[in-house]
Amino acid sequence: DERANRLAHHLRRLGVRDETRVAVLSRPSAEVIVALLAVAKAGGAYLPLDPAYPEERLAFLLADAGVGVVLTQEGLLDHLPETAATVLCLDRDAGRWSDEETASPGLRTHLDQLAYVIYTSGSTGRPKGVEIEHRGLANLVAWHRGTYGISPGDRTTQLAGLAFDASVWEIWPCLAAGATLHVVDEETRLSPEAVVGYIADRGITVCFASTPLAEILLRREWPAHTRLRRLLTGGSVLHQAPPPETPFEVVNHYGPTENTVVSTAGVVAPDGGDGPPPIGRPIWNHRVYLLDRHLEPVPIGITGDIWVGGPGLARCYQRRAGQTADRFLPLPFGGDGGRMYDTGDLGRYLPDGRLAFLGRRDRQVKVRGYRVELGEIEGALRRHPGVHEAVVVSTPGADGHAYLAAYVTSLDREPPAAEDLRTFVRRSLPGYMIPAVFVALDTMPLTPNGKIDRDALPSPSEAQTAGGGHPSAPQRALERQVARVWREVLPTSDIGMNDNFFELGGHSLMLIEVHTRLSGILDRELSVVDMFRYPTISALVTHLDAGLRRVDPTTLADDGGDGAADGPAGGARG
Repeated sequence: DERANRLAHHLRRLGVRDETRVAVLSRPSAEVIVALLAVAKAGGAYLPLDPAYPEERLAFLLADAGVGVVLTQEGLLDHLPETAATVLCLDRDAGRWSDEETASPGLRTHLDQLAYVIYTSGSTGRPKGVEIEHRGLANLVAWHRGTYGISPGDRTTQLAGLAFDASVWEIWPCLAAGATLHVVDEETRLSPEAVVGYIADRGITVCFASTPLAEILLRREWPAHTRLRRLLTGGSVLHQAPPPETPFEVVNHYGPTENTVVSTAGVVAPDGGDGPPPIGRPIWNHRVYLLDRHLEPVPIGITGDIWVGGPGLARCYQRRAGQTADRFLPLPFGGDGGRMYDTGDLGRYLPDGRLAFLGRRDRQVKVRGYRVELGEIEGALRRHPGVHEAVVVSTPGADGHAYLAAYVTSLDREPPAAEDLRTFVRRSLPGYMIPAVFVALDTMPLTPNGKIDRDALPSPSEAQTAGGGHPSAPQRALERQVARVWREVLPTSDIGMNDNFFELGGHSLMLIEVHTRLSGILDRELSVVDMFRYPTISALVTHLDAGLRRVDPTTLADDGGDGAADGPAGGARG
């Protein structure tokens, strides 16, 4: 608190006033929490940024938000784009405010004052900033503390990335309750086994985990000394109920960024029943409306559009009055002058009053818990000089989670190679928005009305990958074996020696599955961290060659030398 006060006084000297945007670009650390507290104490609004974002995206966010100050770490300065904002390093520059007062600046914060701005994917091709006021944050904190009984004796975690709005929910209720917040290090986050050990060994009592991670944690064996009483989850569709022997309560949540993280919550019963668990009921002071296209309520059991309202609603989309007017409407009933937000989701009420989530009605999708507007990816692809038209679709993988496939046409005889397209969009898009598969088409299929017929697009597994095959297909037995394991989990079968696992649609949870399968083949220790460090087949095999003691020769049988996967094509997997 004293460190945050010192930094807050320094921010005031730099001109931070009510609602001044202060960007925070940092890896997980205690300094991040100090920075967020300091921004609030100085009256500003924080803009969380992910160090994994490409420079072009960071530059756009800083300019679009009108950032006055950037708080970062010395090790990230090379990644920070040029900016007119004042840049402070939380580690290197701490001496500049060490002599400031340790007492709070004592500013009065109002409910309608801006607390933070967080960016989501935009349907117009550019990300859009969501402005959240202290009114919504205060309601989230009060509901969370009251519902989950958070007290100074609790130990909670911060697992979500700072630019994921779930971090808001992890951080502020814990601090407001005087509980202990454990900022989980990056290496631990990479391994579900390490997360289980971390939670048990540190006596964590309440933890949030994004849906994909939570589903893996529920399949793990938990130590007898586990003190966890609630595992909170959300961000994607939860596909499974907890096993009967689960030693803690699992609570499923739903909510758009535009409604301060959480709109509904519901405990998931161990038996679960058929289908995905419901998303519960509205949290304190929030409302959920299921409406038809005439904005009239639908009966219980009938599918309707999900609209949400209450104190958590965002003020607006930053500098996007048109989009704000389209998605935030005055309540057509009630007469209290309130507003409601069109989530774009579909749902229906169950007989017991809980809400069942039924998917999207538009082209927005969820990828690993992140909201993604497919139009933003298509816009990035169309900026490539060799691309004439681009269409991006979300396709379910074998693990139930979505991956992205891009279809492109070109005015040139030879379309751009997949590797070229990947490199190009990586300059402006975060990793989770880069398509796993790029498919070259001569022409796009059209409907009778002349619009692109998305339903007629060929399956990624049946179509020709952009740029043809790989000149660097795996050749040696070990290389082909690693490639085969990759094909078993990735959504593509076109894999070369120098292709990056994550750029082919892989993510940390998939890499854990690869690690499990390779560990059964290789008679040596292979850590998940090593696999992050060597994300190409070439680099990984070189690392294995350097220390490999024994490989089961029966697992390295020749597969024909062309690198082709056995069994179903990779596009049907995920």
